Amino acid sequence: LKMKDIDGKFKYSNTEIVRRHSSEKYFTLQPNPAQGTAHFYFAGSLRLSSIRIYDASGRLVKQVAVNPGSTHYELPLNGIANGVYVAEALGHTGKELIRFAVQN
Repeated sequence: LKMKDIDGKFKYSNTEIVRRHSSEKYFTLQPNPAQGTAHFYFAGSLRLSSIRIYDASGRLVKQVAVNPGSTHYELPLNGIANGVYVAEALGHTGKELIRFAVQN
């Protein structure tokens, strides 16, 4: 961050690394690689609202709404080709990403 005074003098603020204090994972996916169905397990702190699946090029291939307070969701993988994907769990308190493979 560049901080500039009225007289034109400036200085840069210190660079800080920000880390999440908790090592808690918001969700897990099993099995990985997934075949037929992916099972998502959620930590209650996420208050999950949806899951999005992106392919390796970043294209959204599937999105599902999840009941808030759910701790498990079974996602059928029909129509999803073999490959590497990213699952994004979105909640009211944050989001988490997991890379996984599909081998139908």
